[in-house]
Amino acid sequence: MKIYPDYADPEDAEEICALIVRCRDAMAESGMEQWPEFYPDIDVVREDIEWRKLHIYREAGAAVAVMTIDNVQPEPYSDIEWKYGERYVCVHRLAVDPSRQREGIAAAMMSFAELYATLGHSYSVRLDTYSLNAAANSFYEKIGYEKRGTIQLPKKPDRYNCYEKALMPAALQSFVKKSRSVRRFKESEPVSREKLQLLVKLARLAPSGGNKQPLKFILSHEIERNAIIFPHLAWAGYIKDWDGPAEGERPAAYIVILGDTEISRTFGCDHGIAAQVMMLGAAMWELGACIIGSVDRKVLAAALGLSERYEILLVLALGEPAETVLLEDVTEETGIKYWRSADGVHHVPKRSLADLIIEQ
Repeated sequence: MKIYPDYADPEDAEEICALIVRCRDAMAESGMEQWPEFYPDIDVVREDIEWRKLHIYREAGAAVAVMTIDNVQPEPYSDIEWKYGERYVCVHRLAVDPSRQREGIAAAMMSFAELYATLGHSYSVRLDTYSLNAAANSFYEKIGYEKRGTIQLPKKPDRYNCYEKALMPAALQSFVKKSRSVRRFKESEPVSREKLQLLVKLARLAPSGGNKQPLKFILSHEIERNAIIFPHLAWAGYIKDWDGPAEGERPAAYIVILGDTEISRTFGCDHGIAAQVMMLGAAMWELGACIIGSVDRKVLAAALGLSERYEILLVLALGEPAETVLLEDVTEETGIKYWRSADGVHHVPKRSLADLIIEQ
C-alpha cells in the first residue's frame, strides 16, 4: 500500500483536530491515556500547518490520517544516545481514524515519512511513543525501528520510549530488493520518454573505466519500435516451457545500451553498472525492469538501422510489473535456478550471506 499525503492547509485545522479527538477517545476507551486532553490542541495543529510540517491523507475528501514531520526534537531527546548522526527527521502525532485502523494505513504513512526523509538527505527517523501503548511499540519495532531509551514528558506519569530507524541502508536495501528481473509487464501502461531520459541521466552519473564514457542509449516507448526490439530478445533460460511474455504482458519500453567503438574498443563493466543504476531508478517509480543479455545483436542492430560504430551491449526492458517476484534462500532442493509456481509467482533463490563471505 502506497500513500502520498498532501500538506495540510489552514482550513483543515478543525477537521484534523476532530480526527485527533476520535483517536484520543478510542485510546481512552481501551484504557490508554497517550494523549492528554490539552495536547495536541488546535494551536499546535495550526502551527504545524503554518510551518508546512503537517501532512494529511484523504479518501473521498475525508481526512483518514495525519502526521507531522520535522527536524525539531523535544528537549528530552537530548538525553538519548541516538545512533545515526545529526541528519534526521522526527515524526510526531501520527493519527489514523479509528474506523480505518489495522488496514496498513499507519505503515504506509511511515513509509511516506521515510521516503520524505530520504529525499531530504536525512540519515534517520526519530520518534517516541507511550511506553504503556503496547500496540504502538510493537508496530514500530515490526517496521524496523530500534528502541534507544526512554524519556519523561511533562504532565505524564509514565515514560515514553524513543525509537530510531536508519534510512540510507534501509532505503538502498529496499530499492535493491525491488530491482528484481521482471519478465511480465502491463504492456498497455505507457512509460514516458521523459522517464526514460531520467533513467539515462542516472546512468550518465555512473562510474566509467578511465572515465571514457563510451556508452550510448536508444530509447523506445512507441509501439512500433517496441515491436522491432522484442523478437530479438531471449527471456528466461531456466523456464524451458516459456517463450517469453505474451502480447499484453510485453515491455512498455526499452533502453538499448550501446558501446561507441569510436570512443573505446572495450567497455569493461560500464554497461552492467549503468544498467543496475537504471534498475534502481526504475524501482523508485515502482517500475519493473529486466536486464537482457541474451540478444540477437547483429539482427537487432540491422533492424534498428545502427551503424557499425555501435555495439549492442545490453537491453533494459521496462514497464509496470504484471507479476510478483519473491526472493528466498537457496536450499538443496531449489538450487540457484529461478522458477515460477502455479500461482504465477516468480521465485528467485539467493545464496546466504554466510555463503558469500570467505573467512581467512
